Amino acid sequence: PAQPPPEQWLATTDRVSADSFANYRKLLDQPQFVQFFRTATPISDIEQLPIGSRPSRRNPSGDLGDLRAIPWVFSWTQSRCLLPAWYGMGAAMKPLMDDPQHSLLLKTMYHDWPFFRALVDNAELALAKSDMQIASHYADLAAKQPALKPIANMIADEFELACDVVLQLTGRTQLLDSTPWLMESIRVRNRFIDPLNLTQVELLRRSRQPGLTEQEVEELRHLTRLSINGIAAGMRTSG
Repeated sequence: PAQPPPEQWLATTDRVSADSFANYRKLLDQPQFVQFFRTATPISDIEQLPIGSRPSRRNPSGDLGDLRAIPWVFSWTQSRCLLPAWYGMGAAMKPLMDDPQHSLLLKTMYHDWPFFRALVDNAELALAKSDMQIASHYADLAAKQPALKPIANMIADEFELACDVVLQLTGRTQLLDSTPWLMESIRVRNRFIDPLNLTQVELLRRSRQPGLTEQEVEELRHLTRLSINGIAAGMRTSG
């Protein structure tokens, strides 16, 4: 049987967990966040997909609390911003990494504690799969509404913080440096997925224009669904 981790490790993990959760909630509690989410992701189309054994929402309201986990993660995966897997991590760990004593402690935890290493490695994989350049095109869908711009900035800033923390912990120069085959796999498939994402952004933009006929709405909905299927197949995950 494995020996229980030192109390200091558990206390540090509890601190990181609490701070990360607080930062995650700070994003979701922004007054305009639901509007940003619905504008900068294809959640409205995902909710209408004829898949799944249960409806996407527990109750037919627009609140995040009623949205099930799968469409929540699916939407962010489609927009190439897998924030449910890393948002809050950077802001929580950065102050500790800036302190030499805590930095050494976290690096020791990463090296010697399989649980903590798996946590960081999973976040690293999600960060590597994220593409903030592509995600910025989705965020641009909300750019016409100035109130939504700070939310896009919060997400971009946290992505940079999380990448910085992971690289400091692992001692590597770029994400997935220790798994070159996976890094290459992501790089190769991105060449096929990127055009699908840009096509999807344009379809979302067109579908939200006023004055569309019923036939135009249905055609755009069909094409958007095809783009969702294609991106999910290329990413090899629906979230």
